[in-house]
Amino acid sequence: MRLANLRVVLGLVILTSLLAPVLSGQSPVRDQPAQGAVGTGVVAGVVTTAGLSPVPVRRVVMGLSGGSLRTNLLAVTDAEGRFEFKNVPPGRFSLDARKAGFVREVYGAATIGATEGVQIPVSNGATTTVTMSLVRSAAISGQVLLPPGAPVSSVLLQVLRWDTVRGRRRLVSARGGAFPLGSEGRYRIGSLPPGEYVIVGYPRGRTERRLFEAEGPGAIVDMAPVFSPGTVDPAQATAVRIEAGEDRVVDIPMQFVQTGRVEGRVFGVDGAPMVGAQVSFSSNLPAVPQPQPARTSADGTFVLPSVVPGSYTILARGAPAGMPQPTGGGPLASQPRLPLWASTSLSVAPGGRIQGVDLHLQPGRAVRGRLVLPPDGGTPVNPAAFFVSLVADDDSSPVVGLPFVQPAADRTFEVPGVAPGRYRLQFTVPDVLRNEVFV
Repeated sequence: MRLANLRVVLGLVILTSLLAPVLSGQSPVRDQPAQGAVGTGVVAGVVTTAGLSPVPVRRVVMGLSGGSLRTNLLAVTDAEGRFEFKNVPPGRFSLDARKAGFVREVYGAATIGATEGVQIPVSNGATTTVTMSLVRSAAISGQVLLPPGAPVSSVLLQVLRWDTVRGRRRLVSARGGAFPLGSEGRYRIGSLPPGEYVIVGYPRGRTERRLFEAEGPGAIVDMAPVFSPGTVDPAQATAVRIEAGEDRVVDIPMQFVQTGRVEGRVFGVDGAPMVGAQVSFSSNLPAVPQPQPARTSADGTFVLPSVVPGSYTILARGAPAGMPQPTGGGPLASQPRLPLWASTSLSVAPGGRIQGVDLHLQPGRAVRGRLVLPPDGGTPVNPAAFFVSLVADDDSSPVVGLPFVQPAADRTFEVPGVAPGRYRLQFTVPDVLRNEVFV
């Protein structure tokens, strides 16, 4: 989609205050209405285990949020798995259930462990009754080893799963964040919904070294990301199936592989070699570390000498002197000159040398729009409280260096210097809400 002069109109519902703090470290409160939230509605129900022979689950922490509540309402199930929220104001609410050893469940979620569900309507004087079932969480544990079986600790782990994204089968993150190793390279990743997962181990920082053979120095090698059950090729990764309550053991054998080399040139919009442009790699897999970026020399050439084999998007970025400053006031007045972009995709083979990668820089586009806010009961809304940003929606959308912007007084915004690609335009009020639209 062409990004220039794109106008985005998005209705946002503004909450009247911050959400409650997270559950950790706080004592559950039962039937405690939020200050300022007055009603006569009731939300009640029972929580059981999932399966053919469900049994009640006690001491489940239930959370009710949404509507006109200023803070979450909390309740705890009794010995019969029952819970009740009283004095709930009219509105639509989200309900979730949490207990150690079980997967967090959101009412009405389409899949186990999903973070979005169906809101519950509440009316004054009415009782809404629901039933929720919890699935016991699973875990994957094991040890990360280097040949010939020595434990290693300088590795991070990521949990991935196979998914189809716009017609392509890809590995995507199944659980955010990276997991460090314990002593002797041991790990345990818990609180997982039942399903199929791929575990990837990748080095924490560069581990480059040179092999020495009988006839002298040999190839340069580096520790490569390894996918379960022990392959450096993500296409050959095998998913590990875990059932509810299972603790599956999966050892990860790390490998050193011969690195590749990428050489090329970067040219400006006038066709002349670009001096000082930044050239970087972006892996097509989540959380995998990227090669160190390079700068072009006086003749526009660049060299990335030690690249772990894999598929990458190579990105060049430059902002030559003489490019015009953004015009007008508002949030763009203090932004730097719009950057130039160029990108291409390539695959690096073990020991491969790729030459002649020419990148021709082009001006970035601008994503423009205006926030349209619904009536909020008379509470003033400050557009400057919003942050607007772009988030890459696929491997070909580079977002390095793109700024957060704030809408102007008339609620218009502009994100400058955007390279062609597919993005999510994200609107955020800190600690309150986030909404997105594809552009």
